[in-house]
Amino acid sequence: KYDFGAFGLTLAAYEIKRPTTGIDDNNVFSQEGEQRNRGIELNLFGEPVRGFRLLGGAAFNHARVTQAPDGANVGKKAVGVPDTQVNLYAEYDLPWFGGLTATGRYIHTSSAPFDAANNRFISRWNRLDLGVRYGFRLSDGKAVTLRANVENVSNSNYWASAVASRLIPGAPRTFLLSATVDF
Repeated sequence: KYDFGAFGLTLAAYEIKRPTTGIDDNNVFSQEGEQRNRGIELNLFGEPVRGFRLLGGAAFNHARVTQAPDGANVGKKAVGVPDTQVNLYAEYDLPWFGGLTATGRYIHTSSAPFDAANNRFISRWNRLDLGVRYGFRLSDGKAVTLRANVENVSNSNYWASAVASRLIPGAPRTFLLSATVDF
C-alpha cells in the first residue's frame, strides 16, 4: 500500500482454494473437486485533484481446476472466472453549480469459460454507467441527496457471468432515480 495523502494505491497477491460444484450422474448437486485462484490486484483511490475522486482497480486471475472427479478437467480454467477484470469509478464536483456531482463507472471483464471442459466461453464485455448527484440542505438543516443514473448507457447485450453451467445475463440500459434524506 502506498499513500500519497489525498490519493493511494494498493497491490495485493492472492491464492484462494475453493470447492467446485456440479450435478453428478444421479442428478444430485454436490461438491466435485477444487479450483485454485491465483492473481494480483491493483487498486487506486482518493482525490488526486480537488473535486475529482477516483476508486478503481484491476485484477489479473489465474484460476485453474486442481481436482476433478475423473481428472479430465484438471488444469483447465475455472468456470466463470475471467482472466482480467477492471472497474473504475470517478466523480467530479461541477464547480459552476454547487452541490452537483457528475459520476461515471467503467467495467471491463474478459472472457470466461462457460463449461468445465473449456469448450464454450462467454465473451468479454464492457459497460459504462453515468449519473449525477445533487446534495443540498432543507431549511431545517437536514441533508438531502438526489441521484439520477443510467447503467449500461450503450444498452450492450452481454453475459455477466457463468455459474454452475448457468449463464447470468447483464442488465439492459437501466434508469435509476433515488433520494435520501437525513433524519
